[in-house]
Amino acid sequence: MPTKSVRFIVSQTYDVITPESAEHGETAESGFDFEGQAYTAQDLHEYLESKGFMHASSSVLTGKNDWITAPPVQDRAWFESGTERTISLHLKCVMGVEGHTLDGEVADSLWVRMLSKHLAQVHTQGYAASEESFRI
Repeated sequence: MPTKSVRFIVSQTYDVITPESAEHGETAESGFDFEGQAYTAQDLHEYLESKGFMHASSSVLTGKNDWITAPPVQDRAWFESGTERTISLHLKCVMGVEGHTLDGEVADSLWVRMLSKHLAQVHTQGYAASEESFRI
């Protein structure tokens, strides 16, 4: 059955850095929170906002090899021991309206537009909720 819109298939990785691992320039732990999760453009934008994603992997976004990272989570472990946990979102592929994987250039273009628009909004308006749909 065809999907109603383009879907971004993404994976989320994490890194945990403790004060001890930072002394050696390493992470204490890393891995995947999830792999192959499907999002519409609107749902992905809302997820990016909810987690505070704001740092791109590069100042010049080119496509699938780019990712976006959220600042370290300031939770109990962060306050008590200085342990930082960061998350990053990576594109696996983009599924078209008919459920087919879009080719590299089209997928790269959509991913770059998604990240660029999200980052522009964050840096100019902050995370204030908008009544308008997020469109790429």
